[in-house]
Amino acid sequence: MAEISYRNPNARARGVAVLLLQAVVSAGVGYWVFMQTFRIAGCGSACNFALAEAAWHTQIWVSVAAFIASLVAILWSWHKGRESWWMVAIGIALILATGVVSTIAIVAATEL
Repeated sequence: MAEISYRNPNARARGVAVLLLQAVVSAGVGYWVFMQTFRIAGCGSACNFALAEAAWHTQIWVSVAAFIASLVAILWSWHKGRESWWMVAIGIALILATGVVSTIAIVAATEL
């Protein structure tokens, strides 16, 4: 099998660095959304618990799915000898957007 030569020698390092950044962003956004769920403690029965739970679970699953999809995309790109960092950047943007939507949903669910 012929060895694949990359146009940019730093392509793999950049892909791994952005993947690690995605893991950090995912953990940070997940922690932020988790902390927002503590707003439920002050609202009693007036809260929409199902909406808050759905927002929290959506954030978790989107973060996990984006990480797995990014990892698969990086491996596929490396196999083809192409740049891969931009695929992971899309995953980071998706995680951030889901975090914003989840936070808005939790705030809406816990408004008194």
